[in-house]
Amino acid sequence: MPYPLWQLVPPTTQVRDLFSTSLLIFSPDASPGILARFSTGLDEGTATAVLATTRRPDALAMMGIDDDERIGKQAQTLLGVERADVMAIPHITWKRLGKGLAWRTPITGVVALFTAALLYVPPLSWSPWAITPIAVFLGLIVWLLLRERIPTSIGPPDAPHISVDDVVKRATFSHIEVPRSKSSAVRLPKGSRRWAPPVS
Repeated sequence: MPYPLWQLVPPTTQVRDLFSTSLLIFSPDASPGILARFSTGLDEGTATAVLATTRRPDALAMMGIDDDERIGKQAQTLLGVERADVMAIPHITWKRLGKGLAWRTPITGVVALFTAALLYVPPLSWSPWAITPIAVFLGLIVWLLLRERIPTSIGPPDAPHISVDDVVKRATFSHIEVPRSKSSAVRLPKGSRRWAPPVS
């Protein structure tokens, strides 16, 4: 069961008990905060964390940890501070690819034809048998990439979304007065900053 919304999560809570909860990790000693969701890891006893700073919610990072890790300790490590709080917030849906753009098919055709022509004319003069799979492959890549980019959102799918700034304001000012002038840099752990799928 998810933790009650807008409530602080006890620091002794194990990560595996938070798989159905979206989290905001924040501190009066660090800015920005971190949005986080945890899910079952690839190996038994592990969890996968998908993270993003509140300043750049679409720049995702992933990391693996033990699922019995205490969330309080993990929050301190992520923020690099001695005091950190973790709050349950409405569901985070990470950035994702949406439906294809209306004009992606014509562009795909142009890319494939241009590639074929470039490889067919001198000085390359490749065989049509070699050109065709290359042109088709490049066209397919373009076709897959030309899709809507849906940004990270917070809130249930059937309700208006909450901006990240509003989430931070509600969390910080209802529980902890965080000085807005703090500018300590939060460095997410080294890992993938490429697109990551939403975590169930």
